[in-house]
Amino acid sequence: MPGEVHSDATAVPMRLLCLDPQEPSWTGMAMTLESQLGRPLRLRWCDNPALVISLLRSEQFDCIVIACLDRDYGYWTRNSASKVVQAIRSVGCDDPILVLISDAWEHELNSLAELDCEVMSPGRGWEASSLAPWMLRAIRRQETHREHQKLSTRDSRRRNWERGESLAQLQQQQEIAARFLNHGPTADVEMTEPRPRDSIPERVRDYYLELLRTYVIMGTGNLSADLAHLSQGLAQAGVTLPEAFDLHLDCLARLIEGLGLQSLRHIVSRANLLSVEFLLNMSRHHADDPRTATLGSYGIDLQDSSLDD
Repeated sequence: MPGEVHSDATAVPMRLLCLDPQEPSWTGMAMTLESQLGRPLRLRWCDNPALVISLLRSEQFDCIVIACLDRDYGYWTRNSASKVVQAIRSVGCDDPILVLISDAWEHELNSLAELDCEVMSPGRGWEASSLAPWMLRAIRRQETHREHQKLSTRDSRRRNWERGESLAQLQQQQEIAARFLNHGPTADVEMTEPRPRDSIPERVRDYYLELLRTYVIMGTGNLSADLAHLSQGLAQAGVTLPEAFDLHLDCLARLIEGLGLQSLRHIVSRANLLSVEFLLNMSRHHADDPRTATLGSYGIDLQDSSLDD
C-alpha cells in the first residue's frame, strides 16, 4: 500500500515518488536526502507500476525513482524497468525519472539508454550517498529539456507568424501587380492590352528563379551584371515594368513554396531588394530621355512662390 512521509520544515517540500516492491526504510533515507538536497521531502511509495500510473494521471512529482535491485529479483523478472519508464511517458508525464539498477539487471541498460531517464547503480540501494546528486541531475536535465521545448514552441510560433505575414505581403504585392497589368493603377491611365502571362518563356522564368534563389542565400555579389543583362533583354523584347514585377512575384511564390516551414521574413526582405534592383535596371531601358522630360512637363512649376511656404 502507498505510504507518505512529510517533513515539518516550512520550505516547499520536494515531491518524490518511489517505486519499489518492498517499502524502504524512510527515516535514514529522508534525513540523508534532506540534508543533501537542502529541502524537506514529501515521499510517496508505490509497490506496483499500475499505482504509479494512476497517481501520475492526477499529480506531479519533482522526481520519480524506480528501484530495480537485487532484493527484488523475483519481481523484476516478471516486470521490466524500461517498460515502466515507457508506460510513464505514454501517459504524458514528463517528470524526471531516476532508475536505480543493480549489476544483476545490466541487460536492461541498453533499453534504458534509449529512454528519457537517468540511470545509476547504487551499491547500497536507497542508502547510497550518491542518490541525492543523481536525483538533482535528473531534475536539472528535465528542466533543461522543458526549457528547450518551450523555446522550440516559441520559435515555431514566431516562424508561423512570420510566414503568415510574409505570405500576406506577397499577396498584396500580387494584387498591386494585377492592377497595373489590367490597364494600370487608375481607370484614366491609357495602356495597351496586357499580353498573356505566359508571354515570358518558361526558361526565362527558371533563369530568374535561379538568380532569385542565389540572391536570397548569398546576396547580390556578382549577380548585378547578370541581372542587368537580363533586364536589358526583357526590355528589348517589349516586357513592361508591371510584367517584370509580375515575373518577380511569380518566381518568389515558387521559391517560397519549396521552403516548407522555414522563416520567410529574411527571404522576402532580400527578394524585395532584388526586385528593386531588377526594376530599376528595367526602368533604365524604358525611361524617356531625361533631357526632354522636366518637372514642368508634369504641371509642377518650381518658380511657384507657394512652394516656398
